[in-house]
Amino acid sequence: MAAATGIVATMPVAASTLTPTLSPGCTSILSATVAAFSSGATGTKAQQIVMTPPGPLENPAVADGVNPTQTMTVSVTVYGVAGHVVIPTPAKPVTVTIQNAPAGAIISTVPAAVSTSPVTVRLTSGSSFTLTYAGSYLAAPLDVTASATVPGTNQCTGTAQQAVGTATIPLATPPASIGTSSFRTPTLCTSDPTLHSCVSAKDRIPALGLKAAAGYGSTPPTGKIGRFTIDTGSIGTVVPIGDLGPAAIGPGAPALKFYDSSGNEFVGFTYLAPITLEMGTATVTAPIRVLGVEAVSCYLSGSCSSNASAASFHYLGIGFDRESKQAQDPFASPSDNALLQAGDSAPATFAPGYILNPSSITAGITAANSSAFRTESLTASPRSPGDYLGAPGCISFPASLDGPATPTCGSLLVDVGISQMYVTFRTKKGKFTALPTGGLPANQEISITTPGESPALSYSFSSGPIAGGVAPPQIGQAPTAVDVSVTKLAAIPTMQGQVFLNLGRNAIATNSYLFDAASGQIGFGPLPLG
Repeated sequence: MAAATGIVATMPVAASTLTPTLSPGCTSILSATVAAFSSGATGTKAQQIVMTPPGPLENPAVADGVNPTQTMTVSVTVYGVAGHVVIPTPAKPVTVTIQNAPAGAIISTVPAAVSTSPVTVRLTSGSSFTLTYAGSYLAAPLDVTASATVPGTNQCTGTAQQAVGTATIPLATPPASIGTSSFRTPTLCTSDPTLHSCVSAKDRIPALGLKAAAGYGSTPPTGKIGRFTIDTGSIGTVVPIGDLGPAAIGPGAPALKFYDSSGNEFVGFTYLAPITLEMGTATVTAPIRVLGVEAVSCYLSGSCSSNASAASFHYLGIGFDRESKQAQDPFASPSDNALLQAGDSAPATFAPGYILNPSSITAGITAANSSAFRTESLTASPRSPGDYLGAPGCISFPASLDGPATPTCGSLLVDVGISQMYVTFRTKKGKFTALPTGGLPANQEISITTPGESPALSYSFSSGPIAGGVAPPQIGQAPTAVDVSVTKLAAIPTMQGQVFLNLGRNAIATNSYLFDAASGQIGFGPLPLG
């Protein structure tokens, strides 16, 4: 991988009209993070808290079910700035919180819990704690967060260093009982924040957004809640470091988020922070990991397609199967997905998931808001507890070009963060016979479906009048551009099947899109569902 450019300074503090120069020590830390990511370095566990639950909970599938009581021991290891193990003390304890559990479902026995809902434990010695699970119904996997002060002062913020970590305790049985709680807000269009329906006269969809704040409670101060862009093509909340409220715990380890559609890398530090989502009333999530951004750089594998400002970039990455393999980008679903954590105040009735369409954003899956969707089942991720592999999807071309229009299948992504479509074929030889020689010709018809006799999603569009398929007609579900490439099998080792389809956001121009994180399904339904 190519090296990245130097760091571009941005606001480390709020309420400043100037962009200050970062200190040499701060620049050195952030530049090292970018260089390590660019080189593919695996990194260390510095300023991380690694927690290892023993395995999934043997939970009842239905709301009135009860299973035998279970006891589990969770190991906790704290790493300092240099990557060495830090032992907790009474003066510098490790605070661990178990989220998503109704009162009484989880009890900490050794040591005794400081609070019971959510369950909070303070470790002042040792490297583990013991939980007792009552065997009662759980609507979602348990998310665990941890923080601890470690020796040293952060050279960017001038404050004490922190180590933070998250973990997910999965459920052995997916919950069969559907939720009854949900939160909904009109969609904010980033192109025109006064609009509450993000569909233009030609059915094109600009970026979707909602109002949120990071590091505050249910009533953020005036001016602290603002528009965040929603992105299903990434995972992790990204916010200028000066916009983090006093409830944010950090700074933790240096980290970054890289967006390959723009080439931008946002660089800063991990924090644990509650996210205030303005969804009807103020819906406050449990603390999740967020990236407090100090600076932005441009990845040199290609030019940046936009001049990003790290002082104004607010992003909610809510995708699944979006984890990075590199330590510099630690964010993972479901524990770092703000919309999946929106039910912290109603853990017994909130089934994690969301529904997106051009008019509204809904957090929480219920019988009322999901019954009319056509669904496709997902496969549980073998790498990330509580997460899923990409959704199944197929692409085909018309019979007039290359014989029968046999679909090529693999996985698809509904990526509301971009307007274009990426089609990546995956073969052993780096060639793909289904593609016409020389790429897509003018006005090539492309059909997208999910598998099965009754597909959850099925639509077709023309690649447009320009050879190479770069300009589809600007109507309906057609993307603004189609990029077709072929890669060898080893290049994308986690991609399922023979093709990866990033559909972009225009796939939901005439559909509502559902992600049910509790039962492991995606779905599509006619507007205005959700």
